Amino acid sequence: MFLFSILIANYNNSNYLYECINSALNQTYENIEIIFVDDGSTDNSVEIAEELAIKDKRIKIYKNSLNKGVGFTKRKMIELSNGEICGILDSDDYLHPEAVEKMIFAHQNQHTASIVYTSTVYFDKFGEIKGVYKKTIAQPVNKSIIDESQVSHFITFKKELYNKTIGINPYLKGAEDLDLFIILEEQGEILHFDEKLYFHRIHEGGISQGKNKDYMNDWAFMVKSNHLARRGQDIKPFFETYKNWYKYDLSVYSNFTLFKILLNRFFSFKK
Repeated sequence: MFLFSILIANYNNSNYLYECINSALNQTYENIEIIFVDDGSTDNSVEIAEELAIKDKRIKIYKNSLNKGVGFTKRKMIELSNGEICGILDSDDYLHPEAVEKMIFAHQNQHTASIVYTSTVYFDKFGEIKGVYKKTIAQPVNKSIIDESQVSHFITFKKELYNKTIGINPYLKGAEDLDLFIILEEQGEILHFDEKLYFHRIHEGGISQGKNKDYMNDWAFMVKSNHLARRGQDIKPFFETYKNWYKYDLSVYSNFTLFKILLNRFFSFKK
């Protein structure tokens, strides 16, 4: 019987944690562990997780001594996991009760898949459903996530295949999931499971939402540039595409010095 690791990285999401963690605990598939890594929260997130862990030993709690960012934290939680299959649950979202059971089934029947992801229901702070994200075809053959990224939650992947990759870049402050998709597409197929099993909360505090969206676009650009360079491809056309699309003049871009430093760190990153 497969062990499934539900991975929760958290930073100051105490308002949503009961719903998030309880959705993980109340799965129809019971052979799970919950790897909860707190990234230096200043609210009562850890206290909530510890309260729930007293009642259910499947919850394992880890804490960063300082706020390290999403790249470091998600890399850490994967390394701490013991499951054959892992799934990422953001700490402000929640799962359908059959999410894990159906993902176990999908991976058992799709031996060549590195990632299997579900359709996602988006809802607002009032609980009103705002839309559903789904994709009805597999990632196109010879079409990289760098060119066309359409993967969404519930993101599940085979730990054995992840261990063959360089791992999530620990320097990332955004676009860490994109980084994960790109390294895992090198290990197997990326497939969509067309059921609404993941519920994603839309709110201003979301790391890739609202005022944070442009900031996250910059991180996504750096992640893609890194992997193009790592694969030995010419990144100049991609720079031009990004500059034109987002209307940035990189020669006068306010964070260009930092931008170059970060890119250099990405290019030199080794496991």
